[in-house]
Amino acid sequence: MKKDNAGRMVNGEELMEFKGLTFNERIKWVREELNKIYIGEYSVKQVAISSGAISHVGLYNLEKSSDSSPRKNTLKELASFYQVPLAIFSANDPDPFFLGKQFGDENIEQKTADIRDPLYKLRHTFVLYSPEGKPVLEEAIEVDVRHIDAEEWLQRLQYEKDILQKRLLKQKKIDEAYDYLNGRKHHD
Repeated sequence: MKKDNAGRMVNGEELMEFKGLTFNERIKWVREELNKIYIGEYSVKQVAISSGAISHVGLYNLEKSSDSSPRKNTLKELASFYQVPLAIFSANDPDPFFLGKQFGDENIEQKTADIRDPLYKLRHTFVLYSPEGKPVLEEAIEVDVRHIDAEEWLQRLQYEKDILQKRLLKQKKIDEAYDYLNGRKHHD
């Protein structure tokens, strides 16, 4: 399952703080954190409209009151909409989880198994070539990672590659404009 670059893993200290929240506080925390990442997409009203799982008043009450308890189906639909494992809302010791948009056909619950996968060796080799095609800088990084982290690493590299390509295209246009203006000045 592909994850977008805005999301993040909830683990470490953040997961410890999450574990200390009540059921209702966890539901609110997930929505609010998603709304910080995707500004405006996870407001109470927008979740009610987009998820169809609960009314905005129902969600507001669910997040505010420790007395309120949703139907299991409503909770499943919210977990699915938020793209988080259902167990994080009620487990005493929830596993680390990804918080963000995910794309693909895999089951949301399946990704927690990815977190527990054995460590893989990741070897990333960086080679900088001169304009003549000769290597001028070469460095290899080797690290033990879990499968899910390797996928995230690759996504970040692809994202950075896209940024560099856009930057080069923009610079090429600036260079062409400079050359045009410079050439024009010589003719005037």
